[in-house]
Formats: sequence, C-alpha cells, structure tokens
Amino acid sequence: MSEQASARTYNQDHVARKYTPGKRRMSIYWTWSYPWESQRDLAEMDNRFSTMTEVRRVAWPNYETPEWSAAQFLQGIAGTLELFHRSTLSFQRIAGEATGHPVAVFQRIDQAGYKLPIDERILADADTLMVFGLDHILSEQEAAQEEVAAIRDWLKREGTCLLLAPHHDVGFTGDLYDPTRSNAFSLIGNSGPFPRYGYPELVRVNTGLQYRLEYGNFRVAALTQVGNGYALGNGSMGEYEAQIGATFGGFSADAVVRYATDAVSLQTFSGGGLPAGYDPDSILQATLANVAAFVAAARYKWDRLEMYGGYTYARLSDPFDSFPNGFPTIARHFCALRRSERHLLRRQPDHAHVLGRGEI
Repeated sequence: MSEQASARTYNQDHVARKYTPGKRRMSIYWTWSYPWESQRDLAEMDNRFSTMTEVRRVAWPNYETPEWSAAQFLQGIAGTLELFHRSTLSFQRIAGEATGHPVAVFQRIDQAGYKLPIDERILADADTLMVFGLDHILSEQEAAQEEVAAIRDWLKREGTCLLLAPHHDVGFTGDLYDPTRSNAFSLIGNSGPFPRYGYPELVRVNTGLQYRLEYGNFRVAALTQVGNGYALGNGSMGEYEAQIGATFGGFSADAVVRYATDAVSLQTFSGGGLPAGYDPDSILQATLANVAAFVAAARYKWDRLEMYGGYTYARLSDPFDSFPNGFPTIARHFCALRRSERHLLRRQPDHAHVLGRGEI
C-alpha cells in the first residue's frame, strides 16, 4: 500500500459535480450488497468470493508484506471486496486528472448498510456511468422497474454513456426460479437442463458465442458452442441453446431448449474394468450421449410472497461418434475412454414442481 498523496475520507455524502463542457463526470456503481457478500458461510465452497487468506495462499508471496497482514488489512471475504475497490484507484486518479472531476463510487448496499438504488441521486451529475455486476445471483439484487426507467430517461440526455460489466452469469440460470437455492432439492435449480441427468460437464461452454436481446418486457437469447469440442476443453462436440422469456411486474417466465452431441459424463474406474496398460490415476471412464432437454420456469413475486413453478424434460440417445481409442477432454486434463453403451435411447421422466416462500 503506497503512501497516499491526500487524506482518505469515508462515510461522506456525495457532493454533486457541476457540468463542465468537454469534461465528463464519471461514476462507478457496484451492484453488490457488501454485507451479504462479506458474511457468506466460509464452509460453502461455491457461489461466494474468496477470502483474503485464500487469495494470499494462491498468490503467495505477493501479499506477504506487513501492509497486507491481519493487523492492517481485512483477511476475510471483505478483504477481497476491498481489492476490487483498490483495483479502480489508478483509473480514478487518471480520470480525475483528465476531466477535472473526481470519479464518484457508489455501492448498492455499502459496508454501513446504506442502500442506494440507481436513481437521480446517482444520475443527475453523471455523464458516464459504469455498472459493475459483481453481485452473486443468490443475493437477489434485482434492478427495480423504477431504476430501469430512471436509466432510460437519463440516456435520453445528450452525451450520456452507460457501461455495463456483468461479471457473473446474470441471465441464464435456473436459480432465479429455485426457492431452495439448491440443486439437491430443485429439479431446475441449475445453470441448464442437463446436470440433473448425469451430464454436469455441460454446465459451462468453454468456447462459444452468446447473443441476448431485450425488447420492452421480452427477451430472447441463443448460445452455440464453436470449434473442436473436446480439444478446446468443452464437455461435448457440439452444444446449442435458445431461450425466450418475459417479465411483467412481479411475474416472469422463461423457456429454454438445449441440445448437445457426444456429451460426456465422466466417472472413475474405481469399480474395476480398467483397460490394460493404463494408469488409474491418469484415465477416467466416460459415457457419451446426445442429449435434448427443455425447461419451462415461472416466478411470481408479490410483496414478501414468492411462488415458483417449473417443468423439465430430457431425452438421451446414442452419440454420433465413437472413440474406441479414447480422447482428451475438459481442458485436456483427463484422458477418457468411452464406456460401451448401446441402445442408449431413453426418455427421462418429466418433472414438474410448484413451490413458494414468504416472510412475515
């Protein structure tokens, strides 16, 4: 931590910046709830930020000087959140020198618990607004219709610029329709229709193209995998997805169709059957299938009451290709052999659920 040229302030109200022709007024908006993110259960390994202790271990010895010690710097998740804040300091300094205006930094819910939605208090003296989407979906930091309307009105003002930087998957997930927030209890509580049917490697596409369009209350999206699937670390040789949905007030619904060819599901050879001449520590057993799936999901929120509903369908069939000599997959970290499985064609049972929750 270098010596600061000027004193740092904290817990201050924003002072509006006056308009100067040719000099942009820039603002940063972090979409997270700082208290929610920083107080996650550290026993949970998924869907949380790393602690500063974990960062220090991974990046050793970069943070082993006294200024990063527990006596001077937060060691939990809050410390990692502060690293994000610190990452913009150079930009704030350069932009401030170039424009003559300080860069304002806002948080949706800050360390002290103050909530600040995007409204005229942020927009009135901003020419460029940078929205950094570092909130986890589980924290439910959803933009209200009033915020959307305020931004649209602001963009009508000449010279305004909006930069959106979503860090996490903010649109394509079943978690928004999963009241228990757990794959173990929700048939559609995952990032796609496949993982519930034994193909978790398809949760992410390593090389793909994604397109999303929103028009009024409606949205459409498409995703396609590109390139040589396994060789580029994908879980299939081809994967395609399409989505259509809409939101009206507290009601939202989406339908997603997905298809994958030569989808791989990996297992170990712990039960025997290891091919002769192979090291059990360097080879995995694989089952391949073509997988088609469909998910329909809806949610309704009224005050403190939320209702969720969903339906899933999946069909597995024989893969297009055979790999008698095996193949590398998942970023070339595994050498997998196809387990012989003929007449794979089968339809998974349809599933539907309706759940709800409320608060008093």
